Amino acid sequence: MTGRSNGAVTTGGCASPPTGEANRLRPVAEPPDVQQLVAATSALVADLHRVVEALEALHPGRKFTPDGHLVGSLGEVAAVALFDIQLHNASNKGCDAVCPDGRTVEIKATYGSRGVAVRQSSHGIADALVVLKLSKDGSVEVVFNGTYGVAHALVQDKPAASNGQVSMRLSSLRALDASVPAGDRVPRRSS
Repeated sequence: MTGRSNGAVTTGGCASPPTGEANRLRPVAEPPDVQQLVAATSALVADLHRVVEALEALHPGRKFTPDGHLVGSLGEVAAVALFDIQLHNASNKGCDAVCPDGRTVEIKATYGSRGVAVRQSSHGIADALVVLKLSKDGSVEVVFNGTYGVAHALVQDKPAASNGQVSMRLSSLRALDASVPAGDRVPRRSS
């Protein structure tokens, strides 16, 4: 599906920059050995957390929690290890990846325990939503894997913050995930 809205081209449900920059929508090539990539990434993330702990020990009362783009990117590479998806280039508006069947996927990750922020504008762009809870020990919990519209119903009546985001509670997403039909889930990567 291709369309145009406000000067942006949409392909497969994802918004892209105006014409001329459409190359950004091509999926990033999958590395030849996903397992090696996952192992190397896990080791580096463990190193990152050791550095954070050392900084917090040096500066009592100051938090050096990884967040923002770092957590988002860590969530995206964790999702590639878990699911049969291909990532788009970074900072693609409205969706982060695509399934082999063409469904677009928004990936949200957090180290927190309360919720994840989503933009109201992602509704209608991404077909599926994957929410991951990352842990310092390298484990990853799949909090939600299902249709974006179903998850969006949790926040459709919430007022957005000034940055256009609303928070989806992890507890609500976990409860909703229990009722997602298998056909609505992003497929897991086979080993």
